[in-house]
Amino acid sequence: MPVPEAGRRWRGVEAVSAVLLCVLCIAIGLRLGLQGADDDQYFLHALDDRGLFEFLASRYREWTGRILLEGALAATIGVAAVWKTLIPATFLGTAWCIWRLTLSRQLPMASGTLVVAVMLLLIHRQVLYEAAFWVTGFYNYLLPVFMGLLSITLLCSATRRRPIAVAVAACVAIIACQAEQVAFALLAVMSVRTLLRRMRHESLEGELVVLFAGGASAAASLLAPGNALRHVAELRWFPEHVDLEWSAKWLLGLDRLNVHAQSPANLLLVLLAALAAWLTPRMCRTATARVAAGILVLYVASAVVSVLLRLPGLEGWPRLGGVAAPLEPAEWMAGGIFVSMGFTIAVLGALVASAACRAKDLDSLIVGAGLPALAVASTMLVALSPTIHASGFRILFVGDLLLVLHAAMLVSTTLELRRMRAARHCPMHVPDAVHSDRSATPN
Repeated sequence: MPVPEAGRRWRGVEAVSAVLLCVLCIAIGLRLGLQGADDDQYFLHALDDRGLFEFLASRYREWTGRILLEGALAATIGVAAVWKTLIPATFLGTAWCIWRLTLSRQLPMASGTLVVAVMLLLIHRQVLYEAAFWVTGFYNYLLPVFMGLLSITLLCSATRRRPIAVAVAACVAIIACQAEQVAFALLAVMSVRTLLRRMRHESLEGELVVLFAGGASAAASLLAPGNALRHVAELRWFPEHVDLEWSAKWLLGLDRLNVHAQSPANLLLVLLAALAAWLTPRMCRTATARVAAGILVLYVASAVVSVLLRLPGLEGWPRLGGVAAPLEPAEWMAGGIFVSMGFTIAVLGALVASAACRAKDLDSLIVGAGLPALAVASTMLVALSPTIHASGFRILFVGDLLLVLHAAMLVSTTLELRRMRAARHCPMHVPDAVHSDRSATPN
């Protein structure tokens, strides 16, 4: 039987996408290396004069409860082949999980994973480097993020052999919840999913098992005696932090979020705003939708203006409403700071409002509006630490991953609208067989 033309075309696209993914993994692996930074060197020599369990016990007592993540880091950092393989594979696995959760009905695996991988590469380059391609950062950020996504993917996709999927999901959730930001995001997502399934009178065994496993892991990590000692030691980075009121601490979190949102290198947020601004008026014609789309268009325009103003000879021009450095206490009452923060809040609010306008049911409302809100909350969470500025860019990674997930959902919606439009113009159109093996509807 002859292969349809569309089928041959998709097979060609899949082959090219698979090759590009392999090239991407090889390129990532070749560029990896240990840095002279204190963290890499500390863990490289952590087991020189003591065993692994002795090292982890001392870390649990004196510094952190992330014993699973730090155990893997200390045991493997000296073997370059391990992390040179693991980092590209985990990056690809993260893209695959997001494809599976969002785009698997519209795009085949290789091409869909490639689309998500490109979106991951749009994350601010310094954030991506510190959280994914720096060896110590990988074990503390990208690895637990991947484990959290894998846990959700297994629960959503498994239709057969569900007990095995639940067991694996619980195991990887234990690893994921060793990282505080990932634990916050994963437990929030699983709690909402459990509530929605309870409202539909569906089985909750898998969700409850994962919630219990992840919650126990997070509790063991957060209650480690070393956390209190670490907090005292880290006050050297920001001695005034302990005396700040809660409102001032949250203002610091908003500052980190604002600087990140206003950065010209934040191409992911520009893409997300452009997709939302294009989709929202086509799916909803209310005044709220028009206002939200207008704010997002203004943000995209400001990003374009920012790039243009940074052409050679114009580097000194400030970005529209932007700030270039972390907020200092003396600047809290500066009018320009609050203009910038107000613009950032308006953009993030527009993302949530546009998602609410596009929602067709309660599930799509909670997922669509919840992802950007959860991204903001997980980033603001770092305001509780005195290392809010000293921790660099990696603390922004979890929020950015949630925005990638949201962007992938918007791409999925865009492709679905195109498919529906094509079906209206071609009533006799029959979907190609290449789409017959898409993933099952999430449970």
